[in-house]
Amino acid sequence: PNIISVGGSEMDDTMISWAQHGAATVDIMAPGRNILTTEYPNGYSYPSGTSMSAPLVAGVAALIKSHISAADYTEIKGRLMAGATSVLTAQDHLTTGGRADAYGSLTATETPVITIKSITVDSSGNGALEAGESVELEIELENSWATATSVTASLAIKSGSGYSDLTINTASATYGTLYEPDTNT
Repeated sequence: PNIISVGGSEMDDTMISWAQHGAATVDIMAPGRNILTTEYPNGYSYPSGTSMSAPLVAGVAALIKSHISAADYTEIKGRLMAGATSVLTAQDHLTTGGRADAYGSLTATETPVITIKSITVDSSGNGALEAGESVELEIELENSWATATSVTASLAIKSGSGYSDLTINTASATYGTLYEPDTNT
């Protein structure tokens, strides 16, 4: 729960094509292309990469700590996640579905921040899904901030995904209460 994974974005808030992303693996994005920085020995440059994005998120985390000195790592991560600006192109690609936002993080109210920590596929076959085969999904959730009660999750096949021939036997699961920080399978 004390790791924040950062992806890179373009200036127009689209995701950088070569930057890592994943709804269960990358939490938030920040600008990562043509970022003005100092260059040794006494110049400036405009490098690109998540090595430029991560310090921006770390800066927002430091800003949170400087304004809310009692904040521990769970509150800092919770504020970063809850305060992110939603970005349509990032909705299915990042845990938060958004970009780091300093003001949003400072003004976020305590709320559960529930994310997918891991997904395990259990198949009795050869490791490749084949027609007629059944699999079991184990989805572990993580709560980074405030306690959440009566947590349930639903599984659906996204329209237009090309998987219309799949069948979901059990489409929902009940997780109950997720305390902060807490994980539940």
